[in-house]
Amino acid sequence: MTFLVSSMKGKSKIILIPLAASSLFLAAGIFLKIAERPASILPSKIKGIMAGETPTLRDYASLASQLAQRINAISPTPSFGAGGWLAVRVVFLEGGSSAYLEYTDTHVALRLLIGYTYISENLETKVLATFVPNELNGWTLRSGQDEARTSVLLPYKYNGDSGQWIPEMK
Repeated sequence: MTFLVSSMKGKSKIILIPLAASSLFLAAGIFLKIAERPASILPSKIKGIMAGETPTLRDYASLASQLAQRINAISPTPSFGAGGWLAVRVVFLEGGSSAYLEYTDTHVALRLLIGYTYISENLETKVLATFVPNELNGWTLRSGQDEARTSVLLPYKYNGDSGQWIPEMK
């Protein structure tokens, strides 16, 4: 690749800069490779869930925290309490991209089955089913389908002492 460059004295010089051109292409190639990195090595994402691998306990705890922080935006039901909704339990379905979210506003307790995924590094959720408490200390399906009821469940609860989401002991 050649460029014609004028000098200050009005003389023209032809400067060959193949090294600069190849450096530019190399830099562009490195940039594109970084942009194409799989989600599993992007630090802002949850490795196991994004890469399709088996998530670790840390992955689930981090995802539980993200879902809990967004419960007011996720819930299709407006809160009756002044403080909004508070997630109290997140139950992941092993090997999937779904979870039950149990939450309250101190007046009402509700449960959702949601699907989750990441799109352009943003957590996206979709409500798949809604539940209300029943007299038997369980949940009654209100809308949607509870397709996950036969899955292995991985429950997490918020530990107020440590300020972290931890696996719930059975």
